[in-house]
Amino acid sequence: MDNEKNYQATLTAYTTQLRDLFTVQERSTGGAGATRGKIELSVEILAERAEKLAETSRELGHMTTNYLESERFSVREGAEIKMLSQAIAEIEIARTLFEVAKEEANEKKSGNVTRLSRTAGVHRSLEDLIEVLETPLDAGIQLPSGSTTRAAINRPSDPERAKTEFQDEVKSSLKSITKQTSKVGGHAMSSLLLMDAGVLVQGVSFVSKELGDWIDSVVAGATAVVKKLAGSALRILLQAYDWVLGLLGKDIEESCRKQVKEWIDELKKGGDGDDEGLFDTLVNRIFTPDTIKEEVSGWLVTTRADTAALNQASDNVRELANKYRAKTDKIDKLLKGIAFAKKAPFINTPQGQLIIAAITLSVLGYTIYLGYDHVDSGRVNFYNRFGVNIPDRVEGIRETAQKALGVI
Repeated sequence: MDNEKNYQATLTAYTTQLRDLFTVQERSTGGAGATRGKIELSVEILAERAEKLAETSRELGHMTTNYLESERFSVREGAEIKMLSQAIAEIEIARTLFEVAKEEANEKKSGNVTRLSRTAGVHRSLEDLIEVLETPLDAGIQLPSGSTTRAAINRPSDPERAKTEFQDEVKSSLKSITKQTSKVGGHAMSSLLLMDAGVLVQGVSFVSKELGDWIDSVVAGATAVVKKLAGSALRILLQAYDWVLGLLGKDIEESCRKQVKEWIDELKKGGDGDDEGLFDTLVNRIFTPDTIKEEVSGWLVTTRADTAALNQASDNVRELANKYRAKTDKIDKLLKGIAFAKKAPFINTPQGQLIIAAITLSVLGYTIYLGYDHVDSGRVNFYNRFGVNIPDRVEGIRETAQKALGVI
């Protein structure tokens, strides 16, 4: 109970700081009869807020990571979507802080220039993420009403018809998850294929402590406020990276990135200009959807599962595909944020590109491993094939079918 209270208190502090980070106030232009002047956000105030946010973010992220290991599925699910949302928010914030720090360092601003136009868009995008963060952990992922569970009138009452619908649902959901992985993961893979080979090699074994002195060297000679802004931006960026590592699973992130690097090398060797087609082939080889469909067909021949169990299994499989889409929509937003951050001041440097490579490798790994978990849940099978011990947080389609049809 105390842990939950501490978590809620930290979450409230974090979302409050997110809302306030870029909040601006009107500035008075005169004395007693003053009128309200232009809207402006002081860099000194922004720097102070950013420092506090970085600290609260660290506390909240570590707390949420622990919930990924919860015995309750809904809590694991809720923690996962919150970790993604926190990472998205912090990539966006870090990029904006780097831009403001660079502008301040170059002294390009003037008394007639406001930063409202720069920060207003960020403020709006953060609100959607805050809504996810404030959703109770045990609420899991919120899907539109009726998107998974069918009304009783729409459920077949005949066992053979229920078998057919279950088989159709398995095929449809396998296709949906595989296609979504190819689409979202393909964005990350395309970015990685364009990166320097040496940067990718370094990105596999990257640890954030290696960049401890980087910001000091980049902002040497800058004002105290610029150092504070850039330092907070780096901390927040690296914390977003830590949350992606948390999603991959404790102590396995380097092996995960190493496997992704091997897949990248494989695609490069087979490259013929159709990187998208090659990645689709890779995803299908990893997920083996055709094999799963054949297995389910065989199990349906001998199963003694009743109509109710088959109908429930169909709903569960559909829900897996819908929730995977919800997660990968967040991943896609994270990848877009990384793409924008890649061009930001201080990040558009050799050291900065190393961070981008490490984050992108990790996000791609998470996307593929998450997809595999949703189609199969064969953690042992995956380890035997690739030597990577991926997270196992859901009962995938294959496992759902095995349990419903009495195979296990």
